[in-house]
Amino acid sequence: MPKLLHVEKVGVGVSIGVLQGNGIVDTDYAGTWYARLKYERKPVKTVATGIAWQGGDAAQKEKAKAAAIELWGEQYHQTQTGKADKTHHLKALTDEYVREVVRLADENENDKRAGRPPRNEVKGGRGYHSTKSASATISIVNKYVLPFWNSLCQGKRKDISIHNVTPQTLDTIADFCRGIEPTLSPSQILKVITQIRHIYRFAYSQETISIIPQIARPKAQMKERARRELTDEEHRQITEWTRARYLDEGTMGQIQAASKLGEVSITAVDTYRDYAYLFHLWCRVLLMSGIRPPTGGTDSTLMRWEDYKEYPIEIEGKEQTAATLHREEKNHSYDAAILPDGIFYFRELKRFQEERGIESKYIFAHPIDDPRWRKGDPIKNFRKQWDTMMKALGFNEGATLQKDRITPSAFRSYYITARLKYGGVDIGKLALAAGTSTDVIYQHYYKFSTEAELPELTVGGFYGETRLEAERQEGTGYYISR
Repeated sequence: MPKLLHVEKVGVGVSIGVLQGNGIVDTDYAGTWYARLKYERKPVKTVATGIAWQGGDAAQKEKAKAAAIELWGEQYHQTQTGKADKTHHLKALTDEYVREVVRLADENENDKRAGRPPRNEVKGGRGYHSTKSASATISIVNKYVLPFWNSLCQGKRKDISIHNVTPQTLDTIADFCRGIEPTLSPSQILKVITQIRHIYRFAYSQETISIIPQIARPKAQMKERARRELTDEEHRQITEWTRARYLDEGTMGQIQAASKLGEVSITAVDTYRDYAYLFHLWCRVLLMSGIRPPTGGTDSTLMRWEDYKEYPIEIEGKEQTAATLHREEKNHSYDAAILPDGIFYFRELKRFQEERGIESKYIFAHPIDDPRWRKGDPIKNFRKQWDTMMKALGFNEGATLQKDRITPSAFRSYYITARLKYGGVDIGKLALAAGTSTDVIYQHYYKFSTEAELPELTVGGFYGETRLEAERQEGTGYYISR
């Protein structure tokens, strides 16, 4: 056993001391702090902490003590549980966790290709493992989680035991993430926290730990980060611009002239008009249904005919037609209520497909064959058309933050706000029909005004103008009774 100098007891079973090379006297700065670990019925171990002695510097000594306690904790866990062969270091555990996520995602993708339902659910989360979710996991782990684990390693140690990370340390993850990206949203930080808890859940399944810790969650800040809403004037301009794109003879004339010069094909004229028409209908459908705009990255969010339903209903003694659109979004489902005027646009989309011989299960489908798709394949998004419109109308100029930009989600905000303002809809019912929560509606969409709500707030509290006159006492002018 090597001889240690300047030995100092740190706790039961652990002490620190300095190991110096031959010929080096005590006053020299050369040397390294070592930890000496003692166990019952086990050999004493002497392990380097990686902390330089530096002539007995107090700060270095404190670092050495902390490193020794960490080493003692690792060794203690191994000797007490007999699980020295189990991975208990965080970076190694994280690597194993990522490999497991990829494996589960691959199995689910194979199931989908074979026409079977996916078998691997996300434990402690929502939905099923997929290639997309595995990619997101890897991105978050590499950008935030592994750097966080690295920041916890002391001295020359390359990894840290999961048993030596305190709950208080885990609670600092939000500040650490903001150190990497100062403008990171609370929702993104929550995704990092979710991945850390998944790693701990994986360690729990391996019987490496017995408790999955809770981690402090950042405030949602929904009001501060809410996307800006669409104004009535902006809505009018969008409607007129999209309609003009397929009706404006000037625009069509330019395309026809280009086709005669061979700059575009003759068929491009009608194709341009069709896609412009579909973009207009897409905007109207989003406005009339209040659904989250399909992203294109997840097929389940694409609108399908099988999810659109019309129902006969009776309102004030008159038979009318109502419609809903079933949605699978954010790992939950709901039936969006289509505004009465919106039914026309769905029927128009059906008529459009029938007239052009488009056979598709999708509400928005390509009207032509193309090297990139077949006729009837889903149109996954209208991103280019949206960007063109924003530029043409001068919207989003100078808006660098997402909360200041108009996006397709503005139609959803417009729908929900209008239902609250004009429809007098119960917030609980609206939350269910919009696939959200009452908290989100109250914090994001609901604009309460005491003045506007006075008739309802004060009902039953007045007895009419006649009660405003009071009987008064002579001399003082005090009112006697009311």
